[in-house]
Amino acid sequence: MLVGEPATGLRAFDYFLDTLDLEVVPDESWDLILAAARPRDALDMGMVSLLESRHDRAERAFGVAAGAGLAAADVAKAVIMGKTGRIDQAVVELRSIWESRRSSLGREHADTLDAHAELAYLTLKQGRAAEALELMRELLPLREARLGTDHPDTLDTHLQIANAIGRLGRPADAAELCRSLLGRFQRELGPDHMDTLDVEARTATWTGKSGRYSEAFDLAEEVVRRRTAVLGADHADTLYARGRAVAWLSAMELHEAALERARGLLEDRERVLGSDHLHTLHTRRQVARLVARVEGFDRALTVWRETLDEHVRILGPEHPLTRKVIGLSGFRAEGP
Repeated sequence: MLVGEPATGLRAFDYFLDTLDLEVVPDESWDLILAAARPRDALDMGMVSLLESRHDRAERAFGVAAGAGLAAADVAKAVIMGKTGRIDQAVVELRSIWESRRSSLGREHADTLDAHAELAYLTLKQGRAAEALELMRELLPLREARLGTDHPDTLDTHLQIANAIGRLGRPADAAELCRSLLGRFQRELGPDHMDTLDVEARTATWTGKSGRYSEAFDLAEEVVRRRTAVLGADHADTLYARGRAVAWLSAMELHEAALERARGLLEDRERVLGSDHLHTLHTRRQVARLVARVEGFDRALTVWRETLDEHVRILGPEHPLTRKVIGLSGFRAEGP
């Protein structure tokens, strides 16, 4: 496929360049590869799919690896459940895994600590911040003893503690904790590491949650710039940062600017992540709320109707996010 010599440069054949706009591995080929993959390869396929936000592929791959007994795969499969809106189910799975590993391997074993960490994180996502904080504070000394105080996993536990404190109604404290952690992440992982970028994003979030919207917007804009430069404009984390910037614009009551950005973000999320992704649905809700503020109630009814129909189609009428749309819009799942 390449012409030339490595020392002087390589040139791709024209027919190879013509394929660049195609999906790198079509679903049919990917499924055939997974069917023939060894368990460790299936785990790697799942990790790559997770990085690409292809959660459907990742869950299938992790399922194959977990069925073969790979310890990392059963935790990863539960994490995918959480990422796709099945948080309650994921927490039940992770608690079972964690308790089993504590009994069989001990509470300080690496596999036990991995399950412990993911359980704490998803318990926080579930909305049980006090319980999550207790789990994280139990985890921190175990990780420090096994890994050291500046290991990336230890630093991540500090970050999750900050997030739990923010969720418990202390966003200013959470923002300050994140600021104090940033230097440690930059020193240990580098300024462009994904986890360092995440600390910057969390700082912006908790700054906004504490009511400092203008400052949060400026921080969020910097996060968008940094993630675009490091990860690319279409990376899921870059798109997420754009969504946070929209939220702070709206909080500043700059609704027209927020709506314009939200519509652009919706187009990009549908293109990159697909119409069925939870982040795409979140942006649909953002757009609907902003249309109501900018274009009026009558126009918003049409947008809310479309938004509700999408939630019902993808998640079902009883899903908490569908019920949230019903509450915001005044519609019933079957009609106004």
